[in-house]
Amino acid sequence: MATGTASDFTIVSEFFWAGLQEKVAQNIAAFNSASADTIRLSSKLLKGNFAQTTVLDLIADLVSRRDTTSVSAVADLKMEDGNLISVKINRKVGPVGQTIDAWRKLGKTKEDMSRALGQQTGDAQAQDWLNTGLIALETALESVASVNYDGTAAATTTINTPNLVAARALLGDAYMNIEAWVMRSEPYNELVSRQLVTEGVALDRVAGVAFTKGVPQTLGLPVLVTDSPALIDLNGSATDTYTVLGLTKGALNVIQSEQSDMESAVITGFDNLIYRVQGESAFNIEVKGMQYVEATGANPTDATLGTTSSWAQVVSSMKSGPGVRVIFDKA
Repeated sequence: MATGTASDFTIVSEFFWAGLQEKVAQNIAAFNSASADTIRLSSKLLKGNFAQTTVLDLIADLVSRRDTTSVSAVADLKMEDGNLISVKINRKVGPVGQTIDAWRKLGKTKEDMSRALGQQTGDAQAQDWLNTGLIALETALESVASVNYDGTAAATTTINTPNLVAARALLGDAYMNIEAWVMRSEPYNELVSRQLVTEGVALDRVAGVAFTKGVPQTLGLPVLVTDSPALIDLNGSATDTYTVLGLTKGALNVIQSEQSDMESAVITGFDNLIYRVQGESAFNIEVKGMQYVEATGANPTDATLGTTSSWAQVVSSMKSGPGVRVIFDKA
């Protein structure tokens, strides 16, 4: 048991406690309006390990030619539906244990420990929601070949504007449904650099002001930059690749689906009194137009969420799906 003691803290006379602590380094401001409503965070109590939402399929040939010279019988068209299936992910916080003496030496109390831990937990939880959700979303898109564009097979294998156009075009006349791009900082900065150096002559005449602000041309769409592990593939001896996602509204839904519990207790029976905090929570992941394959199993690991066979298309056309996926070589 790795219980913290006073030796784990820096103890100085009249130590000034500013309430500052190391923050999660990744950009986690990604939900709702920050992602143009493509990645949503909501709260709804959901029972069980899976939740289903019924989606009516489009009826083929619903409107057709009527023969004014005929009195023949016509067969009914039937209405069918599919089920979006979200999967519940169960999480724990801690347990975190620290001797009360360690906090006393700082001139603080166990309540201060709870407050500091709560601040760290909030950031860590948001990071987990985002990264786990992006694993599911990226894999669900990868499982449908028609919405995948391989930029590594293009003339220019690193990220560039023409390949973003080609990726968006995978949705055909629904390309305007793409509301935002999601990418890591490396391809984002490569795109800025490439447009300034390689594509700058053509683009600068149109939008030179944008470049003075360091903003790349992304087809008029906002870019959510977050260094999620889900958006990079370390291919060993091969070239690393980055994944860029072009998302439609509501592409990813992260749902706080159970009441979170945080419990604390003073533990006796040791040389020092120990204050321990432990928590539990759960959230569901829902990908637009897709379903998690229940037979894959409940409470999946990241590896299971990241397996294409764990996801299946529900909508009849991916024009109604979560968007497009494109991969590029690392510059």
